Amino acid sequence: MNADDQIATGIEREKWHIERAFRERELAIKEGELGLRRKEQAGSGWRNPLVVAILAATAAAAGHAVVAVVNGRLQRDLESEKFEHSYIIRLICTCCRRMLGPSTNPLQRAESPSLQSLLVSRSRIF
Repeated sequence: MNADDQIATGIEREKWHIERAFRERELAIKEGELGLRRKEQAGSGWRNPLVVAILAATAAAAGHAVVAVVNGRLQRDLESEKFEHSYIIRLICTCCRRMLGPSTNPLQRAESPSLQSLLVSRSRIF
């Protein structure tokens, strides 16, 4: 080996080391980018508009179901109370008719002492 070959070999070796260092830096950068992409994809799953829309629709459906159940219960209670009140009113009317007798004059019925006592006793109950 002469001096020119040694210089050429040294230059080739230096070139190879530089190229290798460059490739290692490039590989490290690509690995870093890959790690960032993985983090973005893992976090963006919840921020995806489709996922957000599905979650919002599910929450709305659950809310509507709760409102429907509560309204159904309240409606049933209201109807039960209406029935009880109408029953009490019919019972009072029936009792009044029996107490007042067959009189057809409404003014005579209103002045009846038995009706007045019924109204007084009713005001004490309520």
